[in-house]
Amino acid sequence: MSQMSPLQKMKAAYRQAYTMPRDDKLIVDCYMGILVAAFTPRLDESVWMYWVGPPGSGKTLAVAPMYKHSRVMMLSVPTPNALMSGYTNEDGSDPSLIPLLNGKVLIWKDFTALMKQGKVVVAKVVGEFRDCYDQHCSKHSGSSGLREYESRFGMIACATDEIDEFTNEHQQLGERFLTFRMNRIKMTHNQRVEDLRPIVDGMGKKKAWVNALQKYMHIQIDKLLLTTEKMDTPSFCDEYNEQVRIMADLLALTRTSCGTTARRAELATRLVQQMINLGHGHCLADMRTTWNETEIDLLKRVMMDSLSADRQRLIAYMYSRGQHRPAVTLAQMTLKSGSTEKQMQQVIRQYVFSSVLDPIREPNSNDTWYRLAPDIYKSIEKIGVLA
Repeated sequence: MSQMSPLQKMKAAYRQAYTMPRDDKLIVDCYMGILVAAFTPRLDESVWMYWVGPPGSGKTLAVAPMYKHSRVMMLSVPTPNALMSGYTNEDGSDPSLIPLLNGKVLIWKDFTALMKQGKVVVAKVVGEFRDCYDQHCSKHSGSSGLREYESRFGMIACATDEIDEFTNEHQQLGERFLTFRMNRIKMTHNQRVEDLRPIVDGMGKKKAWVNALQKYMHIQIDKLLLTTEKMDTPSFCDEYNEQVRIMADLLALTRTSCGTTARRAELATRLVQQMINLGHGHCLADMRTTWNETEIDLLKRVMMDSLSADRQRLIAYMYSRGQHRPAVTLAQMTLKSGSTEKQMQQVIRQYVFSSVLDPIREPNSNDTWYRLAPDIYKSIEKIGVLA
């Protein structure tokens, strides 16, 4: 029997410590991919990700084992000047957060708390994060003059479903994030009650097993980093190359936010690099230098999760119409997406403008029907993301 890779060991440790729904267990693969991508300098495109789920879904528990690791920084809610302060301490040092993050992973335990701050605070923090994504940023202040920073770091921001509305307002920041969603599969009341059993049984022992998992994870990550420094950057076959490019562009087209007027669709130049580096990080954590289907499966999950829930349901419904794609009405699309007619009108306007949907005007009627564009249908079919 072959020896377990660091990734497999850490997944086994999580399984022993936490009871997670089967659909959520891929979050450990996601976590390791983000950490290794951030800690490996040659993977030079940052991977930032929202972890989205309702309260109590396990987001904080999933990140907790890396608490107090020297290359992880946990954050609650920053002050408006925390990232690039513009100040100088009495000893001459710069208290800004950005330079401290270089080569690390920033974990926001509750990104939703930032979303509830005033518009001025949100705009400032969002703007500075947007500026620093490309690893170089600067700030000028009257007291300290011009300060320039070079900082590359990974990020995980834990949030509730409110993030979908937030990213629609702050599209420029949303373009820099992928998403992993927890608690996606609806459970019955009885299933929910049964899932609480191990929580109740583990009460009184929680601190001990959390500390044990934390210590184990720190050791495993440190060992892994010593190994990955000597490994080559992973490679992937032409088929996977094409699949990742298709996934990135489909996501760019289908997640572009819309308002009263349609916008030019996001280009996938950042997305494709983020997705590849997430795959590379996952591959290295599994002690491989060649991708297999596990990287592709992870990216498929992340691609779909990076769409808001209503858009996921809409695309899935339109694809399910089959090869000949019979056209449907606005009312049908609204019902199947779980959205409102007003919101769906905006999405449709954007999707028609971006050539995701084809509008069809019925003869002798003012009604417009819609179907998935042929190339979009073929691309979804080719990557099997909705299989």
